[in-house]
Amino acid sequence: MIPLAVVGLTALVFLPSLFLGFNLFWDLFYVFQNPFQKSISLPLVKEAFFSLVEGNYHPLTLLSHSLDYTVWKTNPFGHHLTSYLLHLINVFLVFTLIEYLIRRWRRRPGSSLIYLAGLAALIFGIHPLRVESVAWITERKDVLFAFFYLLTIYLFVRGRSEKKTYLYWWAVLVYLGAILCKAMAVSLPVVVIILDYRMLSPAGKRRLRRSFLRAVPFVVLAAGAALLAVLGQHRESLMAPLTPMIILENLLQFPGVMVFYVGKTLWPFGMAPLYPLEPLTAPGYIIFSWLLLAGVLTIFCLYRNRYSSLITGFLLFIFLLLPVGGLVRVGAQVLADRFSYLPTIPLIFALSLLIIMAISRIGRLRGIIIAAVVIWIAVLSRSTISYIAFWDEPITLTQRAYQNYPRSGIIRLMMLRTYNRAAADLIEKGQYNRAIEELAHALAIQSDFPDSYYLWAYALERAGRLGRAGEVRRKADEVKRKLGERYFNQGLFCAERQEYYKAEGLFREALVYNKARIEAYYNLSVIYEKQGDLQAAADELKKALAISPTQPQLRRRLISVLESQSKLDRDVD
Repeated sequence: MIPLAVVGLTALVFLPSLFLGFNLFWDLFYVFQNPFQKSISLPLVKEAFFSLVEGNYHPLTLLSHSLDYTVWKTNPFGHHLTSYLLHLINVFLVFTLIEYLIRRWRRRPGSSLIYLAGLAALIFGIHPLRVESVAWITERKDVLFAFFYLLTIYLFVRGRSEKKTYLYWWAVLVYLGAILCKAMAVSLPVVVIILDYRMLSPAGKRRLRRSFLRAVPFVVLAAGAALLAVLGQHRESLMAPLTPMIILENLLQFPGVMVFYVGKTLWPFGMAPLYPLEPLTAPGYIIFSWLLLAGVLTIFCLYRNRYSSLITGFLLFIFLLLPVGGLVRVGAQVLADRFSYLPTIPLIFALSLLIIMAISRIGRLRGIIIAAVVIWIAVLSRSTISYIAFWDEPITLTQRAYQNYPRSGIIRLMMLRTYNRAAADLIEKGQYNRAIEELAHALAIQSDFPDSYYLWAYALERAGRLGRAGEVRRKADEVKRKLGERYFNQGLFCAERQEYYKAEGLFREALVYNKARIEAYYNLSVIYEKQGDLQAAADELKKALAISPTQPQLRRRLISVLESQSKLDRDVD
């Protein structure tokens, strides 16, 4: 009855997600502009396995959207239903996996084990951190890859514990499904090694080498997935270069990322679709997070024999978080609830274990502890239900992030684009005055955002106010030119300080506002050459020459870069 109650309560809490619509902004690329949002067919299946979308390789995720469209077309209920059911299955898998692992580890039955697994699965299922992955159709890849991931671990654990080889190879096959859904599944080999060594091997017969050998098939598949992910992100120019300074910065900030997700698990309020990374880069926060990490490690070392399961959970938390913890920076770096879907399971297990231990050992206060847990679960449920309601209101949803972090550049940009998307939709519906009101909100946030001016001019043209539309369009052109110049100058400043990653982003931004700015292409080639990426340097120079083929300086530099690349290739051979 316990797993039935856990899944049933989770189903009740997330029931409102079934009645959400499509989110006109947040579902833009994976629903409205997704080339795989069409009826399933063999050519479409083939295309999915040979395509990258937004720099990501996840064919099974794309095909899940195709299956939804085949059955439900543009009815959002069916698209939400798929994510909803996958989450309920995942909750059941979390319960089953924890119960089986603890039973095999403890090697004796006990009702407390069932309560521990039930409490952990319930907190995982109803927690507000799950809303983004379940209520947002675009994040189908979270619940889908988690299903394959959890099932892989369960099959591996059973195959290893019961010495059934066929379950082991089924685990390898199911893991292939996980990496075809989301690249975050690359963490599984480390999870397999930790579980095999610390929980599935008898204390006197533990051999790290044997645990590594059992993980080899998973490592091979994970390496292939990691390679595809890197190639895809590099192709879309989303991956930051891993210079020694950047690696050091990322390592210094990683404990802060851990603290953030621990804090959100324990205090899940102020939920938003994304959170900026900037607050975590403050020196005081970095020092605090490292001191906190050192304290936790010290406690674990002192009580390593007594609370070994907590140490195992802590290790799993670290390695599950690594792919999204910012050690390798991809695109605009933010923190998000969806990144916590799997990594917080060990954390929730540890919390549940402490609660069960407190209930069983503190007899006099048992009633108070149980009451406190019930109240906390009720608060989590209420918070989750209220947050779900925001996920088909793009402006209100984005405002939750903007109101909390108005100084964050990436969140301000998301707010501007949300207003612009809403205005564009209103223009197509013929509601020109309402569209202009939304654009006024955008320009109140940033008065030099050219996209808002262009949409304003378009709304005026559609409304027949051509004279005013011409004035606004000229203003948009002027703002665009000034903004492009500003980004270019900031790029030069960062390049002189050898902050090449920032400079690259600024030059790219300058090209958004002026695609014919050959100086930006030239400086990008210089940055890539300094970083040792001669092919990328040559590509930027070719783009500049396509705009201005008579520039001798560009041609001489291209010849020099190609000669350096040819010499390097000969040295490698």
